[in-house]
Amino acid sequence: MNCIIPIILALIVSNLTPTNSNDAGIWSFGYIFQDEIYARIVSFVGEFVYYTVIMQNPCLFALSMFIIIQRFGLILLRFNNSLKNLNLDIIYVKYNEIAKDYIAIEEKLELLKDTLSGSLFVILLSSFFNLYTSASTGLQFKIPPQSLVELTCTTFTGVVIIFSLTVCSSRIPEYILEIKKTIGSIIDKHQFSNLYEQKGMTVLKRIEKKKTIFLSAGDIFEFKRSFLFSAFGTAFTYGLILVNLK
Repeated sequence: MNCIIPIILALIVSNLTPTNSNDAGIWSFGYIFQDEIYARIVSFVGEFVYYTVIMQNPCLFALSMFIIIQRFGLILLRFNNSLKNLNLDIIYVKYNEIAKDYIAIEEKLELLKDTLSGSLFVILLSSFFNLYTSASTGLQFKIPPQSLVELTCTTFTGVVIIFSLTVCSSRIPEYILEIKKTIGSIIDKHQFSNLYEQKGMTVLKRIEKKKTIFLSAGDIFEFKRSFLFSAFGTAFTYGLILVNLK
């Protein structure tokens, strides 16, 4: 779908653009073709490249990060389920293994955070630029049909990328909190059982007290579900400012 959509949009916009208008000469550097067929072909090629850059590439970029984050979230979810299904009679025999697994997951999560920090910042900044561009373009009284298609696509792409990446990234700390909740439940049930289990309790308590790791965008802000309200609230506020300026 991501590969076909730019082709469909290019076909729509190239057919909506009059061949004798100024917009028809954008992709031919101002040259107006006398033959309508050539004009349509050049317009189609230009629009296809344009929608590939503003829509297909950002979506592929965001999708790749979405899959990486989602797969890491499944690792956390699987670790939490293994703790819940672990036989409590042998949990103190395996406390070292549990601690090593959690530390390994934590190290990989820190690596994931450092690796995706800059990329997440770039893709979110691009999405916000799309929203602000759409807001400024939408203030025009008369919007040509081809510009309306572009306005809709840039708005939709920006909203989908911001929403999907924020929701997916915010699940990582939620899964970590679920792991800590599961470990806390184990500690509450067995912390006064036997003295020889106290070493295992100490290890589990250290895991429970570890900080919750949040994915960030350029170390500027952390991904939480509340970020959606502030992000779209800010976009709406600036939209109102632009309307009042006009």
